[in-house]
Amino acid sequence: VLERQDRGGAVEYLPAVAEEGEAAMPGPEPFAYYGTGRGACPHWRNEVTRASLGELLTVDDMIGADLLSPTPGLVVHGVVDRMSPPENAEEVYRRMEEPRRLVWLDTRRHTDLYDAGPCVARAVEVTAEFLAEHL
Repeated sequence: VLERQDRGGAVEYLPAVAEEGEAAMPGPEPFAYYGTGRGACPHWRNEVTRASLGELLTVDDMIGADLLSPTPGLVVHGVVDRMSPPENAEEVYRRMEEPRRLVWLDTRRHTDLYDAGPCVARAVEVTAEFLAEHL
């Protein structure tokens, strides 16, 4: 797909989210946010290029942690998150040097940190505290 696209071929798209079937982020959880009015944005289209899937599947979220220190680092993560596993947050935290902080929030879904009042309020609170301490 990427080679054909790079040679001037047509760009192929697939849904970014779908409750069922093929999509970059399939399943009810991403669809409940991005595929409904909950995550509505007037300029967003529910599509991604097939060629971009390679980037999504091979992204290394850990490399930034290795480069962060000695800058203060804060990781705020949900205790339940099927899109970004808590073990990844623990690994990022483990790779950082002091000063660092890891805060767990009582989430049930990845998107709880997007707009669920109590989760967002707590994330903002701990972020403000951390910045006040380290700026």
